[in-house]
Amino acid sequence: MKGRRLKRGREKKTERVGEEEEEEEDAEGEEGDGGAAITGTLLAGALLVGFVGGFGAAGYVYKDQINTFLTQFSGFIDGYGPAGYALFVLVYAGLEVLAIPAIPLTMSAGLLFGSITGTIIVSISGTLAAAVAFLIARYFARERILKLVEGNKKFLAIDKAIGENGFKVVTLLRLSPLLPFSLGNYLYGLTSVKFLPYVLGSWLGMLPGTWAYVSAGAFGRAIIQDESEIGLGGNSQLLTLGIGLLFTAIAATYVTRLAKDAVKEMDE
Repeated sequence: MKGRRLKRGREKKTERVGEEEEEEEDAEGEEGDGGAAITGTLLAGALLVGFVGGFGAAGYVYKDQINTFLTQFSGFIDGYGPAGYALFVLVYAGLEVLAIPAIPLTMSAGLLFGSITGTIIVSISGTLAAAVAFLIARYFARERILKLVEGNKKFLAIDKAIGENGFKVVTLLRLSPLLPFSLGNYLYGLTSVKFLPYVLGSWLGMLPGTWAYVSAGAFGRAIIQDESEIGLGGNSQLLTLGIGLLFTAIAATYVTRLAKDAVKEMDE
């Protein structure tokens, strides 16, 4: 009897130790995921600064050639009026649907049209691309795309979170760097989110990043054309971009924990 009690006591102690270790691992995992999300946001900010520096260097070396091209292309767009802007929207959206990286395309809009006009055009283009890719994934290529994420717990967790509050989660995911933009467009088509909340959430969540990268492109144009007062607009604009990156980091951390909690619930 005494031996059995000792054995049971050891087993209970082992179970408690195991549970404590699991809790510690979960806590470390949450910290790691949150840290990774913030790191991703900081990398995005560093990438933005790198692109601005690249534009500045290119503008200094090839100033006359680039300035001539900008003048000619802007004249071409203006010559067609609204149709010229529509053409840019269609080309941008088409390349985005084909999963061409969005950052160079977005910055090119700032380079060509300036901060405000460029942000409006890219916002329309990106939202159109997101809608088209979503519909393709949901109605035309669902089975093929589903094979890429079949059995992925994180995707299933995100799907569950989206099912509970689609607009909120899509908006936060668009703010965070957790899902690549082009890939995300297709993956959302596999989830339970409805089309309208998805489109509105995508548009709203993409705005801060769109503004930042378009403004970086506009700043490059300002350097090329010796118009330092154009583009980022001085310290106030830099402050706006810094606040945007901060909110992006917060959103990334929140969404990471949301997905992790959903994964835990699925395991239980």
